[in-house]
Amino acid sequence: MKNVALLLLLLLLTTLTFAQTSPVYGSPYNDGIGIRSHPITTISSTDGLMALWGNPAAIGVYDGVGLMYMRATNNKDYVKDGGFGARISGLAYSAEYINEVPSGMSKAAIYNWGLGWEMGDGFYFGTRYQYSTGIDQQNAWSIGMLARPYSWLSFGAVARNVNEPRIGSEKTKSIFDLGLSFRPLAISSWKHGHRVTVGADVSLYERDSTTTTKKIKYGDKLDPRYFIEVEPIDGIKLQAQYAAEPKETRVGIGFATNHSQVAHNVRNADSKMQGGLTTYLFESDGLLSLKFPEQPKIVTMKMPSALDEQMAPFSFFASRNPELEKFLKKIRRLTNDKDVKAVILYVDGISIGAAKMQAIMREFDKFKQAGKKLYVYSKSLSNGSYMLASMADKIYVHPEGDVYLVGYASGSLYVRGTLDKLGVEMEVEASGPHKTAPNMFTEKHMTDQDRAQREWLVGDLYRQFTERIARYRGWSVDTVKAKIDNGPYNAKEALAAKLIDGTMYPDEVDKKFKEMFTGKKESDQKKLFNFSTGHDLRLISAGFYFMDSEVDPRWDRPLEPKVAVIYAVGTITSGNSGSSLLSGRSMGSETMVRAIREARNDKQVKAIVLRVDSPGGSGFASDEMWRELMLCRDDTNNIKPVVVSFSDVAASGGYYIATPGSTIVSEEGSITGSIGVFSMRPVLDSTLYKIGSNYEEIKFGKHAGMFNLFRKHTPEERSLVERQIKYFYREFVQKVADSRKMKWESVDSIGNGRVWTGMQGRKNGLVDTLGGLELAIEIAKAKAKIGSDQKPDILVYPEPMGIRLALELQNAMMTVLPEPMCEAIRTSYAVKNTKPGEIMLVAPDWVKETIDDEGIPQVKR
Repeated sequence: MKNVALLLLLLLLTTLTFAQTSPVYGSPYNDGIGIRSHPITTISSTDGLMALWGNPAAIGVYDGVGLMYMRATNNKDYVKDGGFGARISGLAYSAEYINEVPSGMSKAAIYNWGLGWEMGDGFYFGTRYQYSTGIDQQNAWSIGMLARPYSWLSFGAVARNVNEPRIGSEKTKSIFDLGLSFRPLAISSWKHGHRVTVGADVSLYERDSTTTTKKIKYGDKLDPRYFIEVEPIDGIKLQAQYAAEPKETRVGIGFATNHSQVAHNVRNADSKMQGGLTTYLFESDGLLSLKFPEQPKIVTMKMPSALDEQMAPFSFFASRNPELEKFLKKIRRLTNDKDVKAVILYVDGISIGAAKMQAIMREFDKFKQAGKKLYVYSKSLSNGSYMLASMADKIYVHPEGDVYLVGYASGSLYVRGTLDKLGVEMEVEASGPHKTAPNMFTEKHMTDQDRAQREWLVGDLYRQFTERIARYRGWSVDTVKAKIDNGPYNAKEALAAKLIDGTMYPDEVDKKFKEMFTGKKESDQKKLFNFSTGHDLRLISAGFYFMDSEVDPRWDRPLEPKVAVIYAVGTITSGNSGSSLLSGRSMGSETMVRAIREARNDKQVKAIVLRVDSPGGSGFASDEMWRELMLCRDDTNNIKPVVVSFSDVAASGGYYIATPGSTIVSEEGSITGSIGVFSMRPVLDSTLYKIGSNYEEIKFGKHAGMFNLFRKHTPEERSLVERQIKYFYREFVQKVADSRKMKWESVDSIGNGRVWTGMQGRKNGLVDTLGGLELAIEIAKAKAKIGSDQKPDILVYPEPMGIRLALELQNAMMTVLPEPMCEAIRTSYAVKNTKPGEIMLVAPDWVKETIDDEGIPQVKR
């Protein structure tokens, strides 16, 4: 970013030098409708569509869509002047029409095209093209830059007429505007620090003096324009601007409600040309608005069927799931909105891991603690969706629906017998009997150690599951277990068992839940609410409700403290991260190392939160990430605390990369541990024999061809592999011991591949505290000595990937294949991409099946 800023500064200086060699014409004031009746704008504080009359770089500050209409008032010579503008993200356009002017010219017009975009954190660049008719036929180009290093400071620069357009036969001169804005109340962390903005703009230009023969050169006169803007309350904006030469005073007032704003300003100048301008503005992203009394409302909301930690790359063939944290923020917003009285949550066919579900339920808990009601409607409830529904005030299902409350099971497919028939032998070396990830290929049955760890892990998840339902439904745990053992249920059976509160068809949902909330029939509700609050109760969809986005009035603050959240999601591999239906989400070490290094080298990043949702993968790739995270902790010149947050799975390699964390935060249902190592490779010598083929080799070097797939290891080679596994396991355990301040033997006793829940991990020392990402960020802030009342920027790493043609072709192929064939392709793909002899840190596959509702049948209605 610094290099870009330097380049643009040089560009401005070059333009200034070039302009000094041209004829002397131009004025610092030549923008806007009615010659001088333009909106009150500044170089450094005016954003969005209005920035067309200030600094084009600031057009890129806002996303979304903007519309504007202007009309001149209070002056007979300008009363017919007007204009309109439109903006889509950083692209803006306006047309201004001057119907009557004192000189007699008519039907003059000015057209503006502007483009602004963010070049880096808090730094913007933009350009504007202006074309006019009926005045001087000029075509003028301007360029601008804007920097906002702090929430209280903004400065900008604009070079106008850089192409030195002609007025008649004469060239104009380039004009340079500089602006500085300051928010004195925002120097502290006060949330209303945006309410007062003061500043000044100055112009540098050359022209012939109107009073002497002396030529005015750049810097001789600055013509400062001072301004102040005050927002006493959200939705009311008071503005004033003053220029000494030529003398001019402008004052304005604006009123905003949600997405719309109406503003009016008047001017008084030396020329006695008084006038005003009324502006109507629409912004899709919302505006700070007046707080009018709102109707009490019930929000209808659909529960996503799946949630991801971080948005997946765009795909034409594979669907993308919403992000967990964005969904949680929606619930928090509903909780904090005093006008939201209840939520009707539609829950159907969800497949969400235990940890993510617990984070969602924690937010809905806060929602209910705020005195609000939660209603759930479903066509079919399964384990996880029923656990979520159990916290509702009322649960209703379709009359022909089902409740698949059946408990947890954990099973695995074993293909050793099939491989024997094919002559394929899997050579596996593992650090202990509990490192069961390769068992699918090496065993014909579940081993005693595998059975034992499934019992303690799935048993703890089942305990958490039953205790939550018991607490919310007001039953004993034994009662919940008895109801599970009698499942599944159709709707009538579920009602008889008091698992639900009733049945209804989808077209009855809104009306009946509204009647439940009010305690009155629909015909009596209007009377009830007019009497008690003066407003009717209104049902509103979540899509419509969240159209009114929350507005953050603070400026960018790249030089203020930040917390980096680094998402470590997917199977750990070497190289770059990727995503496909063949292999799922992969976390590449090169991508992650770049992201960690970028966060570590950013001086404004004061702490790092590593958000882990990974079953592990390559041992070498895991160690590369571990090293980069350790540098964050141990680099004496740039120490940054590292806090780790666990999502659904943070096991094996996923736990390995968490060891640099000073604090580990986990949900109760997060899967963690699996501290262990293995290597695996198929041997195809018997397969060759069965099909009549043969493989022979010559070698130079005792162990040359050691990992050839067509021959077995010799006893000596096998011992070498065992030595590698033992070494890496010792290093893994030592890293955990050093991080957790435990003895090596203590870590070993809970290691050797054993898998734990977050609750168990809290008890055995693998986890520090229970909670979600929000808690981890608060801990990181405290460790970085960022005040608890401060709201630092959250920087997210790594950035999502773009579209990749190869992945799109894979996704397209997988969408047309039967699911069993897809599963076989995924399994073979995973084996193919495991290098012979590579040390692997991978949790067993059955973990994922245990923590979500995949495999629960969904009845098609």
